[in-house]
Amino acid sequence: MNLNPKFPVVEGLYRLTEDWLVQLPGKFNQRVEDGSLVLWRPGFTIWVDVYGNDNQQSIDKRLNDLIADSSPKRYSNITEKSEQVSRYSYRLNENSDDDRTDAFYCFAVSQSGHMMMAIYFDDPNDIIRAEEVWRNISPKPNAG
Repeated sequence: MNLNPKFPVVEGLYRLTEDWLVQLPGKFNQRVEDGSLVLWRPGFTIWVDVYGNDNQQSIDKRLNDLIADSSPKRYSNITEKSEQVSRYSYRLNENSDDDRTDAFYCFAVSQSGHMMMAIYFDDPNDIIRAEEVWRNISPKPNAG
């Protein structure tokens, strides 16, 4: 795998923000583009956006709002809940001109806010890796 030497390389347990961590499955380049954190390597790209809980809404309320606001063309929805974090994901065909498969959109919601990831990959088998990234997002201890 050839990472871009012009960008920082991150791996392992990675602190995305003050409140969020993720366990990455290998090495990724990192950059910020259009206000989003981007982690990528050839054939696999993760776009990350983080939102606070300014209105002090419950985890369930924000999760329900995210589900309601999702594309009506989504498929393969998954919802998972635990005491500290609730998760929601779906696939979406974005009709791109490149070789990537349908996008994997995923969310993690804690008391402090929520994180959204859009994960793009070329190999259909990488859905397993995308779900692994999603399930390995966690709020920093004492962050929510």
